Amino acid sequence: MEIPVCHITEYNTIKGTIVYNLESDSFSDKLGYIADRTLPRQDYFTCAVDETDICTVVGKVKNNFVVCFGDNFLYYIPEDIILSRYRVSNLLLVDDKRQQCIDGSLKDLSYLFEENKIRFISMLKEQQASSLGLARKFFAEYDGKVCIVKFSKHSNKECADLKNEVTYKQIADILGIPCCSVKLSSYYNRPCILSFFEYDNSRDVFMSFKSTGLKPSEIYLRLSDEEKWKYDRMMLLDYILEQGDRHFSNIALVNQDMYPLFDNGSYSCL
Repeated sequence: MEIPVCHITEYNTIKGTIVYNLESDSFSDKLGYIADRTLPRQDYFTCAVDETDICTVVGKVKNNFVVCFGDNFLYYIPEDIILSRYRVSNLLLVDDKRQQCIDGSLKDLSYLFEENKIRFISMLKEQQASSLGLARKFFAEYDGKVCIVKFSKHSNKECADLKNEVTYKQIADILGIPCCSVKLSSYYNRPCILSFFEYDNSRDVFMSFKSTGLKPSEIYLRLSDEEKWKYDRMMLLDYILEQGDRHFSNIALVNQDMYPLFDNGSYSCL
């Protein structure tokens, strides 16, 4: 199935149409204006892979927009968030302050978002790259709880890193080691993991080890005996499971105490 995404225009003259193919998961146009994964520059706005404040609307879910930020990935975002936080490449404001889509009527894409409890909040400032590939993430709310939605670094058919996060949490619970709650789910017909926040942003102070500007040894010496014991058990679990992706950005403090382990998918021992 192909979904018209936007027109290629030159001096307000339509030269071609970009389509998104659900089966191949890619953007294309018959005239060859663009390469796969990148939307073209348009005379009304720019929509490019590296510009996450500009998006293109490709469909709707009830009164909410389905958008892409220049590459082959769709997000289901409430209309008020889209209009207040982002520039939209193919919407115009008409006289009565309604939004009009330059590319015509928008298709109902509800079937792509069966898990409707995931409510988009905002994009992360940067995506996480590794030797395995790109791990897409965004902030969301699920049943009133704030979380990060994260997709596999592997292909759609392989999501071992997501399943590993669930297993890691189960082992941590058995051993009594603090670990953030997680939930396997799906978004845009793709498997994802929800990693829930274990602190209240309105009253608690969250700091990754990296953001403190201190060495781990300096942080450790400032911990209470109870928190040192908690840290020791966390690192022991990482060692036992051969965690290969624990770094200063994914180990943290909340109010000077150890924060439960998170981002736990990259380990090799099962």
